[in-house]
Amino acid sequence: MRISWPVRSLLTVVVLLPCLSLPAGSAFAEKRVALVIGNGAYQNATPLPNPPNDARDVGAALTRTGFETIVGIDLDRAGMDKAAISFTRAARDADVAVFYYSGHALQFAGVNYLMPVDAKLTDEADLRMMSRVDDVVADLQQAKNLRILVLDACRDNPFTEALKRSIGRTRSANLGNGLAKIDNPQGMIVAYATQAGRTAEDGSGRNSPYTSAFLKHVETPEEIGTVFRRISADVYDTTRRTQLPELSLSLIGEFYLKGKPSNALPAPTKPDGVAALEQRLKTLEDQLKAKDDQKTAAVSPQPRMSPPATMALPAAVPPVTGTYDPVSVVTSFYKALSEADGRSAVALVVPEKRGTGPYVEANINKFYSSLREPLKILSVARIDADHVGVGYSFTRPSGSACAGDAKVNTIFQNGRTLIKGITANC
Repeated sequence: MRISWPVRSLLTVVVLLPCLSLPAGSAFAEKRVALVIGNGAYQNATPLPNPPNDARDVGAALTRTGFETIVGIDLDRAGMDKAAISFTRAARDADVAVFYYSGHALQFAGVNYLMPVDAKLTDEADLRMMSRVDDVVADLQQAKNLRILVLDACRDNPFTEALKRSIGRTRSANLGNGLAKIDNPQGMIVAYATQAGRTAEDGSGRNSPYTSAFLKHVETPEEIGTVFRRISADVYDTTRRTQLPELSLSLIGEFYLKGKPSNALPAPTKPDGVAALEQRLKTLEDQLKAKDDQKTAAVSPQPRMSPPATMALPAAVPPVTGTYDPVSVVTSFYKALSEADGRSAVALVVPEKRGTGPYVEANINKFYSSLREPLKILSVARIDADHVGVGYSFTRPSGSACAGDAKVNTIFQNGRTLIKGITANC
């Protein structure tokens, strides 16, 4: 199991993963350097099988995308120091720098530490034998344009209890459940394998869930923010919604890990992710259609109705069909939010709640049009007869990211499917 970080799982996207081709068209002209460490053969704790594989595979992927890559496997303290020195020298004149760590880590008194394989923690003095994440961040800051810090290190800390006993109950409050939050300066991506206080899975396959998703998306020609959001969505899906990564980007402009798609390709006609989502939903809707029709006939015998001419709905709202269709309506609602279209969103809410609470057209327009990165729909799935689950992400004007999920309550009213209420975590 991986160490749980109170920090949102420090996958500090310092992972200038292979795509970071600085503004479009620069290909691999810029200098890219990466240090990738995988520590699993711990001498004084239960070994972790995946980190060495994670490091080898990530190192190979970064090399394929133009990085000068330093890979360290099962490093003791001396080995980690040596690798760090080599990376510090390489990053001095680099345009892009990435640090990717897989293994055990912990935090004490707000300071995060990476654990070498010979770590032995009997009291706080032994922390001096570990590597401080603050030093890694300082090394990354030497890169001119982009820095990515990935800490896939949310495993359960095998040394926590021993350290708590040695420092006493009072001072043990300084020992958090995971890593402390890292404030990412401009030009840095910080990604966490899971949310604060949660434990990330080590995985039963060759790689951890996060590294598996990283390898799947890092070599795609997408903007880096999109790449990491897709990674988060994959982790959430493959862990059956038990591990939700958190992502923080502090960037101005667009960055591509593997180059911007050719201008010869047709421009997408729909918001990012919507086309793929619609295809995914179509399969789900086909499966549910027969069941929904049967339920409508038994529970809602009302005749088909058309809305009065005075209540013509915006174009984004699906036409009234008299069929209870929660998935399509919820999808249309979040699509309207992604386009900062408050009018269309509010029209899908039950009449008695329109203009109240979160369903005020002007407030929706103001908030969603101010986002640094617009809302993107990651997943939509039927939970039960009247509830739909939605996964989504957006970046606030301040630069902080939200990777959220919502439970939407729907109702069939006067021949229409409408939204009755929404519970969301951000």
